[in-house]
Amino acid sequence: MRGKPAEFHGSVRLPPSKSYVHRALFIASLGKDASYITECGKELADDILATIEALRAFGVKIDHSSEAHGTLSVVPGKTNHSKISVFARGSGTTARFAISFAALANEGTSVRISGDDSLSRRPMQSIFESLSQLRVRCSFEKDKGKLPITIMGGGIEGGECWVDGSISSQFISSLLISCTRARNDCTIRIKDPTKLVSKPYIDATLATLQYFGLDVKPISRYSGFKIRANQIVNGRKFSVPGDMSTAAALIGATLAASGSSLLLGVSQEFPQSDSAIIPIAKKLGASIVEKSKSLRISSRPKKIEKLSFDLNRSPDIAPVVAGLAAALGASVKITNIGHLRFKESDRISVLSRELRKLGLDTKDSGSTLQILGKISISRDFRKPIFIDPEKDHRMLMALAIAGLSGRYGEILISDPDCVRKSYPTLVKDLQKLCHEKKTVKIVDVSR
Repeated sequence: MRGKPAEFHGSVRLPPSKSYVHRALFIASLGKDASYITECGKELADDILATIEALRAFGVKIDHSSEAHGTLSVVPGKTNHSKISVFARGSGTTARFAISFAALANEGTSVRISGDDSLSRRPMQSIFESLSQLRVRCSFEKDKGKLPITIMGGGIEGGECWVDGSISSQFISSLLISCTRARNDCTIRIKDPTKLVSKPYIDATLATLQYFGLDVKPISRYSGFKIRANQIVNGRKFSVPGDMSTAAALIGATLAASGSSLLLGVSQEFPQSDSAIIPIAKKLGASIVEKSKSLRISSRPKKIEKLSFDLNRSPDIAPVVAGLAAALGASVKITNIGHLRFKESDRISVLSRELRKLGLDTKDSGSTLQILGKISISRDFRKPIFIDPEKDHRMLMALAIAGLSGRYGEILISDPDCVRKSYPTLVKDLQKLCHEKKTVKIVDVSR
């Protein structure tokens, strides 16, 4: 990153919502005939490739074509192999959804699920406990509560289970999807619903299940869910909405560069927690015109007072908000985000540490990150700053936003390929909006 671009404007088609592609793939794999998932993108993110590989290991046939902005055809099926191995790469959604899905494999089949080093540090105990209550046999190989894990097939008996939603809502979504094929009705109850995090992602799961015709009923105030047993549905055509977490990054980049952009592929049909970026960006100086399938963003300079945002329900945009605060010199406090410590990295600590490298004063505690907008730490702006996103795509996006402001001179962000996890074309799209490649480019620093 070499400072603020001379110009920043243009249009970008949003990549598909990773959350909805994951859900649609797993749910379509439970159908009785083929489904077609459109608007998936012509270049698939690494996390989506991880889910495709996992489902293929279970015997599902999945093909990718360039039709309709990228289409995935899904033909349900089961493998006769007695041992199945699933490598979820770094995708927490893939691993957690696959753990419950694995229980639906044939009787006598063992399914081993593993991941990369980052994923192997993330907690899995909650889903293990819940499945055990539904009479699914699971075992951990090494650390209890961490991958690798082995699940024995033979089906989900059903009944009642409790699940902890204070670390990740993915445990709940995993059960909601696979328990539609349980032998008996299921009741999933949430331990302490007041501590439930990322509730909009559960809403996304429910919306996708409903679209495919599956019957899942929330119990009052999301204290639990009732799921009818042994549901089998016809295949469907599902159009994936544009990804609002990507929109958040592009909105942040637009404001940081004092530019304008048109984001295409927006959909209001399905809920996305990251839509919370719109009112936040407006408070930070964005003018946003919302239409049925697009967002037009422009920068509107304004004096920004101290702001505080509770992002418990929208954790994925917390890094963007932090990067935007750094770009604008705003004092911003982000609260109720303790569950970000259990993502691809400890996002609170990494953001605090890397923003301090830029010269900013930051404060972080268990569930809070505060960015004090003034540059208060002495550093030599004539030399480039080396930034480490710790292989976390959200960290790279946040730090790129800070760099586009030009406040920090030249920034070298390591491991640019980590963004392939969710947004493979990020660098190309930023270059397009900057109308040149010198501001944002991939360089070899080893020479």
